[in-house]
Formats: sequence, structure tokens, C-alpha cells
Amino acid sequence: MEGMMHERIGKLVERLQGYIESGQPVTLDSAFSAMTADIIIRRFFGEHFDYLDMPDFKQPVEGAFFGVSLIFHVARFIPGLAYTLIKMPIPIIRMILPPVADVLVLQRVIKPKILASFEDASKEEEESKAIDRLIDEGTTIIVAGTVTSARALSVGMFHLLNDKTKLQKLRDELKQLPFKPDNDYSMAQLEPLPYLTPLSQSTYFVHTDPDIYPDPWTFDPERWIEGCE
Repeated sequence: MEGMMHERIGKLVERLQGYIESGQPVTLDSAFSAMTADIIIRRFFGEHFDYLDMPDFKQPVEGAFFGVSLIFHVARFIPGLAYTLIKMPIPIIRMILPPVADVLVLQRVIKPKILASFEDASKEEEESKAIDRLIDEGTTIIVAGTVTSARALSVGMFHLLNDKTKLQKLRDELKQLPFKPDNDYSMAQLEPLPYLTPLSQSTYFVHTDPDIYPDPWTFDPERWIEGCE
């Protein structure tokens, strides 16, 4: 698992280096979504689709999230809406609701991989599986794992780039690790780092009551360190 993650992270770094050299802007949400989607799809379906190699990191998973968000509440009150959309040609759906089209594109991409899992399945296992349900479950896993992880990474990266002091502090800490030319450090090596861990815990804001959580909207990894002291 770690080896596969390192390979995808290396690919992302390579792509970002290209943006730096060309001076072109990059959308972090899309870049991190491409990476997390590749990792999750590889983990659950055996191989990824190399979304990191797509122009501007454009891939259907990110759009699928917004598509699901767009129709979820409406579909609860109009159950036939989702069924009608599924039966329509994707080009027409894309003209009406582009994000919803991305949901269907993603489902069509993963359907062959789910069908392949039936080849060696026993009759008992086949009876317990429903293709449509498995496609829905697969879509949920991919979309939920991709967008949430990508968002946390994007927020953390933004705050680091926006605060040179914190960025330098992290760099100084990482320099204390044993030198590895490929920078493929294991989780066992990274998790004990005293600044990296609280920094990663600060990439999402959950507690927003200032009475019990001072300055809740401030990106402040030091609060965790000071709290322990």
C-alpha cells in the first residue's frame, strides 16, 4: 500500500514541478483529487486510471461529488428523477447538469471491474451481490475518499504556502529524517514527528466554539503542542 502511495505522490510532485517551470497556475483541489482517486481506485479495483496524467488534473471523480451533492436532496422527494437521468444519454445530461454526467461516467468506468469480480465467484456469493448496488457502493467509496482527503490536503497546503514560518518549521523538521534520495519515508517514520502530526490535524476545522476552542478559524498547529505541555 505504501509503495503504491509513494509512486502516486511522486507522480504528483513531477506534475507540479512542471507547473512551476512553466509558470502556469494549478488548482490544488483538482491535483490532490487526481492523486487520491488514483490511490483509492487502485486499492479497491486493482488498478488506477492514471488521473494524475490528465490535462489540468480533470477527471470525473471530482465532478461526481458535486453531481451527487446537486441532486441528492431533490431526489429524496422526487425518486423518479434519478432513474430518469440514468436512462438519458450522457451528452444530453451534460448539457443539462454537467456534474451529474460525471457521476454516470464514473459508474461506467468502474462497472467492468466490478463485473470482473464475478468470474471466480461461487453461486452463493453471486446471489448475495447486486450489480447496481455494488456500483453505487463503489462510487460512494471513491467519491467520499477522494474529495475529503483532497480537500484536507488542499487546505493544509494553502496555509503552509501562506505562512512561510510554519512552512520553514516543517522543512527543518523533515530535514532531521535520515536521507533518502527518493523521499519514500514510511508512515512509521512520519507519524512520530512532533510538528508534522499536529499540522495534519489542523487541516480541517471541526470545533468552532471560541469558548472552548480559542481562535477556532485560525490555522494553528502549535495549539496541539502547547495543549500537551
